[in-house]
Amino acid sequence: MATDRQLVREFQSIGKDDLGYQGQTLTEFIERSLSENKQQVALEQEKAEEKELELARIQAEEKAREREHTLAMERLRLEAEFRRGEEANERPEPQVGVWKTDVPYKSPCRCLMTREKLSTTF
Repeated sequence: MATDRQLVREFQSIGKDDLGYQGQTLTEFIERSLSENKQQVALEQEKAEEKELELARIQAEEKAREREHTLAMERLRLEAEFRRGEEANERPEPQVGVWKTDVPYKSPCRCLMTREKLSTTF
């Protein structure tokens, strides 16, 4: 922003042929210059506020993406944990006993017995 002394020097340096300031008094020139300066400052403040709002919007979007990513990773972890649990439930139970007996013609016979068969046998 220009000071009063700078404005006076500028006013004095302007020739009378300059159409923008022709016929103005020093007071009118200073008032017009101050008005222009205020408008320029207001424009700069508005631009700065817009930049701040844009920055805040970008930060909010980044935070939302980070939250989405965290939730997606947690969901994947829980799904994997759930699948491991289901796979454990689907696995066949270990065989309790495998008996090998020889029949008279020397052919090996393998009898696989489950817990139910063993419990009814004994």
